[in-house]
Amino acid sequence: MVRFSLFCTLSLLLLGCTREPPADAGLMSYSTTEDSATYYYRLGWKEIMDDGWYGPSEQSYRKSLAFDPDFLLAKSTLARLTLDRSERLRLYEELRKGLPSVTGAERLALEVYMGFTHFTNLREAGADSTAAVLSRVLSLAEKNFGEIIHRHPEETYLKAEYFEVLHSVHGPEKALDSLRLLTSAAQRRAPFIRGFEVSLLAEMGEFAVAKSLADSLAAGLPADLPKPHAVYADLYFQMDSFSLARSFAARAVELDHRNLDASRLLSRSESAIKEAFSGIKEDKWEKKD
Repeated sequence: MVRFSLFCTLSLLLLGCTREPPADAGLMSYSTTEDSATYYYRLGWKEIMDDGWYGPSEQSYRKSLAFDPDFLLAKSTLARLTLDRSERLRLYEELRKGLPSVTGAERLALEVYMGFTHFTNLREAGADSTAAVLSRVLSLAEKNFGEIIHRHPEETYLKAEYFEVLHSVHGPEKALDSLRLLTSAAQRRAPFIRGFEVSLLAEMGEFAVAKSLADSLAAGLPADLPKPHAVYADLYFQMDSFSLARSFAARAVELDHRNLDASRLLSRSESAIKEAFSGIKEDKWEKKD
């Protein structure tokens, strides 16, 4: 074995070549040749998933496209984030035309992102077919993401999206089982994975374990990131502690008003508080009567 390794090393040096990592190992490769485009694309994922920065994440994807306007994967993530419907429609058409030029794992991911963008466009247009379209996209996402993460096990954020899809299709138990089976110890500590585990445990009624995980997540993150506040907001909402949920959600929104998860939780918490208060007032009036 030693003689074989020395021979291989010497041969590579003499030939002046470098060996590419196997196609099925680690991270997936991208069609762009611009390192800066790749850098900002990956930064965008970190910002939105681990930090909870929706606004800065959108800007990172725009920077990625500034370095390579034809980087379709970055274009597809921007299409999912932008609030400008006309821009989203234009980006979708560009993606549709460019799709045949992309292959491999990048193609699999792009198909899913395009599907979600199409669903958003239909929903905003008030189309009647949105439910059927979403069902098809989720089925495609389960298939495509599952294939990607088995070929590229270091793609933590794609794993995270895969677990979200499993949750949508099969419920929290299936998603949690897959999360624990398919993530490494390091990936389990990633803020998004940890935060999603908190949410799944809370949905299953395991509040003490969920709270402990949320505390460990918050202890390892700066307090000025939206992420830990959004995680606590979700946890307390599921515990029916609506005032605490509103407080944490409001803090996350204050840090980044584009944080979609926190914005939804803030609205839902305020609605739940109003409903509970309304119920108390009605009960008092009934007792007076």
